[in-house]
This record gives sequence, structure tokens and C-alpha cells, in this order.
Amino acid sequence: MKNFMVKIIVGAALAVTPAVAFGQTFDANPTVAFTYGSGNNYLPANAVVLTGTESELALRAHVTGQPAISTGGTGIYTFALGTTNVSIDYSFSGTAAEGATVNIINLLTGDDASFDAALFGSFNTSGAVQGSQRLSFGFLNGGILGPNNDINFNANENNTFQINLLGGGQTLTGFAQIGTGAGVGAVPEPGTWAMLLMGFGGMGVALRRRRRTSTLLQAA
Repeated sequence: MKNFMVKIIVGAALAVTPAVAFGQTFDANPTVAFTYGSGNNYLPANAVVLTGTESELALRAHVTGQPAISTGGTGIYTFALGTTNVSIDYSFSGTAAEGATVNIINLLTGDDASFDAALFGSFNTSGAVQGSQRLSFGFLNGGILGPNNDINFNANENNTFQINLLGGGQTLTGFAQIGTGAGVGAVPEPGTWAMLLMGFGGMGVALRRRRRTSTLLQAA
């Protein structure tokens, strides 16, 4: 029973903690700089970068018109509640430039949207596919991608959006956290876990006493 409860607690914690993929370089400057749109070639890039033998994938999230903030080595870009103009910039170079796709998942609801990285304003430059999209854009929120491609972005809701870049047989993952993030309020603090465990223990004692009393009455 104890091991079972530990597994539940660990599983619950992992379920609400964004997983950071192995082998990524955080707060780095990609080889192929972000140049999409006006003023997007910020330095430092503070990007999440994954470099392969023949390709490079890079991703960052930032407020439109402002440099990307550091993720602190976590790959999680954090924004205050009410920040409506959160943008993601992405770049694929080398073998990843062909057939590259972007997938965004709402970790609070599980809703997601996927699209070809070469569409919606992206373009090729210096052998790279580059693009920049706002999480509030209509096509990501029940727009032209259709109702089954909908991330339901809400700037006033604590949430986390997982952004996956896929290309050249590689996957790069970053996160845009709004406020305190997805599901944080549903995760009990350590003290609360202790109280819950004490409560489960008390329930176990009560059940054992009840069974013992029932057995004694039957024997009488």
C-alpha cells in the first residue's frame, strides 16, 4: 500500500512538471539566427537549441517586440498573467529544413495544434526554415486549422504551453508558462502531502479496527 501511494505521488508530480528533453542547450544563440519579421533578430537569442550531425533546431518564446528572456537553463519561458502577445520563434536548418513541423500543446487541457513550419509567414533563408507565431493568433485558436487544432490560449489563465519542433528526425521541446503554470494549484505542497498520507494512514487504522470489531461480533 505504501509503495503504491508513493508511486501515485511521484506520478502526480511528474504529470504537472514539464519534461525537458535530454541533449538540448538552453539560453544559447543558434547558428542560424532568428531573422523572421521586423526586429526579431535579438541578441542574446536565449533560445533552446538542439544540434544534430546535419541539422539544427532552435526555439524561443518572448513578448512581441522584446528580447527573449532567459529560461534559467530549464527551457521554460515564463510570462505574467495577462500577457497577450506571447510569440514563439523557431528555426530549422540543414536536413531539418525539409518537412519541419510545429506542434503546440495546452498542458492544462490537452488541446493541441500542429502546422507545417513553412506555412503562415515562415520563409527559407540561408538554408533554414524560420517562423514566428503568436500564441493568440486565430489559426491556433479554432481558426483555419479547424476545431480539432485549437490550443485555447487564454492570457489570464495560469497555464503552460509545450512547443515541439520536429525535423530531420529530431524533436526540440520548449515551454511557454503563463503565470504560475499549468496545474500548479492542483499540486499539494509537501506539508499537504504529509497530511494526506496521515489521513490515508488513519483510514487504514479505522478499517482494520472495523474489521476486528466485525469479526468479534460474528464470533460472539
